[in-house]
Amino acid sequence: MENVKSDEEEEKSVSYDNIFNKAGDFGLYQILILTAIASFAVFASANNFSSSLTLADVPHVCKYPKNISHSIHELSSHDEKLLIIPKNSKGKFENCAIFDRPYSTMTSDEAHLLLSNKTLLENETASTIPCPNGYNYDTSEASETAVTEWNLVCGKKWQTDLASVVYQAGGFFGLLVIGFLGDLIGRRRTSLIALVFLIVVTILSGVARNYLFYLITRFVTGMFNLPVASILLILCLEITGPNWRIVVVVASHIVWVLGYFFLTLLAYKLNNWKVIHIVTGSVLILFLSFYFFIPESPRWLFSKRKIKECLEVLNKMAKANDRKFLKSANSEELKILDPQQQLLSTSDNFESEASTGQWQQQQEEQHIKTGTVEVKTYTPIDLFRFPVLRKRVIILCFQWFAVSFIYYSFVYGSSKFHGNIFINFMIEGAAEMPGVILSLVMMGLLGRNNVLSILFISCGVSIIISKFVAKWPKLIFILISKMMISGCFTTTYLYTNELLPTVLRCTGFCFISAVGRIAAIIVPFVGKIGGYASPVTSWTSAIIAGVMMPWLPETKGHYLPQKVSDIDRIPEDDDKEENITNTP
Repeated sequence: MENVKSDEEEEKSVSYDNIFNKAGDFGLYQILILTAIASFAVFASANNFSSSLTLADVPHVCKYPKNISHSIHELSSHDEKLLIIPKNSKGKFENCAIFDRPYSTMTSDEAHLLLSNKTLLENETASTIPCPNGYNYDTSEASETAVTEWNLVCGKKWQTDLASVVYQAGGFFGLLVIGFLGDLIGRRRTSLIALVFLIVVTILSGVARNYLFYLITRFVTGMFNLPVASILLILCLEITGPNWRIVVVVASHIVWVLGYFFLTLLAYKLNNWKVIHIVTGSVLILFLSFYFFIPESPRWLFSKRKIKECLEVLNKMAKANDRKFLKSANSEELKILDPQQQLLSTSDNFESEASTGQWQQQQEEQHIKTGTVEVKTYTPIDLFRFPVLRKRVIILCFQWFAVSFIYYSFVYGSSKFHGNIFINFMIEGAAEMPGVILSLVMMGLLGRNNVLSILFISCGVSIIISKFVAKWPKLIFILISKMMISGCFTTTYLYTNELLPTVLRCTGFCFISAVGRIAAIIVPFVGKIGGYASPVTSWTSAIIAGVMMPWLPETKGHYLPQKVSDIDRIPEDDDKEENITNTP
């Protein structure tokens, strides 16, 4: 059981929120900022899922040998195909091999003899060779993809999976580095720097002339696309009051789903994988202008003792929200923001913990000085230094591994379904919407960890059932699983941020999300062993994650913790702040 702070400590720890509430916890200011960031999320989503269409499987067969005798050309197209292309054990034509026969010298009598004798024609011991002259692609759905550009089929099929893995690997490293920068230099500045690199490298993906260069651009795209989206979501949550955090996260995920539809429409209309990358990268240039009015997180500013800048943001927020805010730093209600008076009383009380032998880190702190106030520089190591925080991070890491593994199993599997790849992709995206809406309703009624337990276990059970039914019932349970895991993802994004303190929120969230990238990296390989969605790994991880959720505290109705010591403000016995009641 995590310790509960005394009333005096509790009052101090929420003092920033009392000031923040005077500026309006949700109003026109937040709506404008969220709208700008949400519009970016559409293109970030399209960038994230683009490989599902640009690297989608394309039906293909071997090109016929170049020097075919005139007698073979006189055959019907069906007979000609029977003579050249072998069939597999299921009676379907192979797409990676042809018979090794003397087609250039074959006479009409020899050809008709083979065609008339099914045993000779389909002799399984007949010699075959890999496609010697390339491939003919069925371009009725997708005319130009990276697969057709570089013949990433048959013996090169693994390279399509590698491109997806490389993108997720880029996300892994980017989240670790950029997440740390988000806490070090601020949410706004970090996301701006990352956005500039993202624009350049996304456009470069569209002009790649060889597979290796494309891999490099996708790695760098992953480094910046995923962290920018994560940090901007954190910024949204930090300028929003506890009554509205659910709405913010759900809205962001609805917009994320809209990225599915935008990408599908773009791919269908353009039908050229290079243009898709160039368009998505070019449109992102528009969002550079948004940074003239997107603010720095006042929570982060306060945690870094940048009191003047914090007050400027809060005053702008109050003005836009038509609220009266006390602009004078000499006001009694703003003394808590005065670093010369009460700021030291809100700093992390590490001395008491060190004296009891709990954390022993007073000599290990690295400080930077702002005025007369020392501010600690946190690193990812700090996530595992404090017992309560360490426990949360470990559980959340497993939770993110489970939700990412299952989610990306569906994402990467959509292109492998039979039927139109665009329709399949749209169905996969549409299946997320009910899950997102369901999480909104359930979180408002049941809280966070209860909802995650229900959704994880329901997802695991649905995956199990889908393996024992066929056709339409199978599809229904697969879509239910996708709906449940989408709800898990939405809830997880909010819950993780609510459990981490402001001083480590970017670092912690991005570190935990990076663990999820590991799951996304191994999905293509486990999928080859376990089949679509690798059901065994999926349902076991889902059920285990659901069972583990009661080990974490409920965060419904709690302010975001500001300092490491504030995480004790979210107790496991569900005590709420006295000034927040019945809030989602």
